[in-house]
Amino acid sequence: MSAPKIGPPLSQDIGNHSILLSSESVDLPLGKAILGIVERTQPAAANDPTVTTEYWVIVTRDDPSYSGGKLVYCLVGTVTGEKTAAKDELMQVAQTWKLTDGLAQP
Repeated sequence: MSAPKIGPPLSQDIGNHSILLSSESVDLPLGKAILGIVERTQPAAANDPTVTTEYWVIVTRDDPSYSGGKLVYCLVGTVTGEKTAAKDELMQVAQTWKLTDGLAQP
């Protein structure tokens, strides 16, 4: 199974005031996933110039209750220190991720 590309509708999952900087396919024990790097800003009304970086691990599965539908599961980590360390930590968590009966399990 190949991981889908991030684009509509997956790019919509990252929310407002965000930019997808890059994405790549990654192999996890539960199968193919997408690792995305997102940059998020505050709404203009917040008058806050803070920019945060997030790593997203995204897994999709066919939705058995909706023909042609997809279930999307995301692990999101916000970088609070060194970016490479944050990515490594999130990927360590992702290596233990399980989907059971269509539900994500930490």
